[in-house]
Amino acid sequence: RERDGRTAVVTVGDVIGYAGGPESAALVQFLAAEGIPSVRGNHEDWLTAAGDMFCVVGEAPRRLPADAAAIVRKWPLDLRVQFADRAAIRLTHSLHDPDWAWVSEETVGSLLLRTAPDRIVMTGHSHRPAIWIVERQGRPQRLAFDYLTAEALEVAIRPDARYVVDCGSLARPELARERKDFAFGTYGVVDLLAGTLALRRIP
Repeated sequence: RERDGRTAVVTVGDVIGYAGGPESAALVQFLAAEGIPSVRGNHEDWLTAAGDMFCVVGEAPRRLPADAAAIVRKWPLDLRVQFADRAAIRLTHSLHDPDWAWVSEETVGSLLLRTAPDRIVMTGHSHRPAIWIVERQGRPQRLAFDYLTAEALEVAIRPDARYVVDCGSLARPELARERKDFAFGTYGVVDLLAGTLALRRIP
């Protein structure tokens, strides 16, 4: 939907897991072939020395093929993307030190302190898409994305605030039959030309 010559695509981790080794490896190889960078999420960080994933569904193979494992082990925990003369954007799966905590009212301040001075931080991990707005002297404000009833949540980027965009989950299709909220994927968009942040729903 957004992809054109002006668009950069980056993932915020947890690329492997839930699906078995062959399917996870196929996604890793696709990202590599397309030149799409990723940060390391807890699923990649908890990959064993032998290449076993900690979480798969049912009887799916846990072993990630060695070539895919070698790729994900090289992914950084944090990535800073600079767009010409515009503001940099920080990408990180979550608060990976010490225990992969979700972004919450209690932890969002620590995340922003660790990623200062960048004003926009993109995260994943929680499966709860939301945009956090933190003003200089105010309490964190969480705008939850109700993706069951809306196709998008969009806010304007203000110069006096910092933002954490919790992108949610791009896909959890194996649970869609049991839980309605997993029937949709979500992703985050930073539009530096329009000056907006958004969460959008798939499909």
